[in-house]
Amino acid sequence: MIRTGELLADIATSLGYEVIGIDLFRTRLATATREQLREEVVLLRWPGKK
Repeated sequence: MIRTGELLADIATSLGYEVIGIDLFRTRLATATREQLREEVVLLRWPGKK
């Protein structure tokens, strides 16, 4: 299983975004392995310049 939410959060952090959270959107059944997979939402904030 690939932890896509965490990977995207790491990439976003390296680009200057602030990670607010990683929330579960839903789970679904994988057709090949019959395992429950997590689908997540990555919440980001761009601090920008003031």
